[in-house]
Amino acid sequence: MDPAVLLFAAAVSLDLAAAAFAIGSGGIKIPHLSAVAISAEGALFLMLPALFGDVICAQLNENICRIAGKLLLVVLGIVMLCKYYLKGSGKEKKYPLCVCIDESEADCADRNRDCRLSFSEAAVLGAGLSADSAVTGFSAGLAGLTRGECFAMLICAFVIGLLSIELCSALGRKLSSKLKFNTGFIGGAILLLLAVLI
Repeated sequence: MDPAVLLFAAAVSLDLAAAAFAIGSGGIKIPHLSAVAISAEGALFLMLPALFGDVICAQLNENICRIAGKLLLVVLGIVMLCKYYLKGSGKEKKYPLCVCIDESEADCADRNRDCRLSFSEAAVLGAGLSADSAVTGFSAGLAGLTRGECFAMLICAFVIGLLSIELCSALGRKLSSKLKFNTGFIGGAILLLLAVLI
């Protein structure tokens, strides 16, 4: 398996890990079915744009597509590295859009305040968390990932995402909610590494 497939899956799973930690540290439980929904949504948001990027790449010059994919990865990597500085100030934030910028806001996904993330709440949260995944997936398709690699990426992203959610949610419940779990720098660095490798 191409190491890039695992790196793509790991990069997008970091957002899920950060969100799960924030939810857990807020005393909110993520049932297994809800964790599956969030992870599946993230994996699909990664794979489907990758397939679309691969279709576009087949119609255009391969070198142009590869360069465009690398540039998108660099831009997204820089944005993720700077996420801390892009977070809103004291203004009221709109959910689920706020989760695209700051995963630590994910605890507001518990809309009915029952300290349990329902399947529907998880689906909305998954959509908010998947914006980065869609751009990353499209970049991967443009950069030359084959259809087989896209499907392998789907499976890897789902498994890594699910494990990240389960582990980080439990870790968040055990640790103080005051601890920050910032993954922006790690995810951004992985995307910049991928821009060099692929």
